[in-house]
Amino acid sequence: MKRTIALLCALALVAFTLTACGSGYSSPQKTAQTFFAAVQSLDLDAINDCGENGRLVEWDLIQQTESGDEGQLLAFLRELAAKISYRITDTTVDGDTAAVQAAVDYADASMLVKSTMTDVMADMLMALLSDDGEADAQTRFFAKLRENLKAETPGTQTVDVTLSMVKTDDGWRIRELPDAMLTVLTGNTTEMLQEAAQTFSGVASAQVEA
Repeated sequence: MKRTIALLCALALVAFTLTACGSGYSSPQKTAQTFFAAVQSLDLDAINDCGENGRLVEWDLIQQTESGDEGQLLAFLRELAAKISYRITDTTVDGDTAAVQAAVDYADASMLVKSTMTDVMADMLMALLSDDGEADAQTRFFAKLRENLKAETPGTQTVDVTLSMVKTDDGWRIRELPDAMLTVLTGNTTEMLQEAAQTFSGVASAQVEA
């Protein structure tokens, strides 16, 4: 339970300090295409290959959650990522630095998360009456969230991002990402998922007091 809450809250603290994109990235545009392909599948290893020192800050916990409720959240984020599309709009090269601009379309699932929370609120209240109700309600929330995502089509939003790059001995590498990429990767659900985390935490506290 604590791992799930930590995972949800960690989404708001993700820091994209990217500085390396593996080897063989012969042009800024190719590096951008490789990165966005990894984003679209939420392939954490591939994304980390584009990160400074081979990692993305604050994503360690997500990488370790492949089962249970945490796995459900990761699966939800991957389903959102599959809906991401992009188009490169401009590439500027100045010596050993470059900037690739892209328009990124993503599914805005914020209202979907909110409506799912409403749907399962009664279950969360019922959780207070049973020893294992909290886990049931939490599991139901993530399962319902994925079910609703399959049944409903979230609205599409577009954000413009600029990938700053530097040329290294191993090719062009991403130097840093704008904060807007967090919104893209979470489908604009960070605040709602934090609210869910607080709700789960409240249920847990009520059970302890009971």
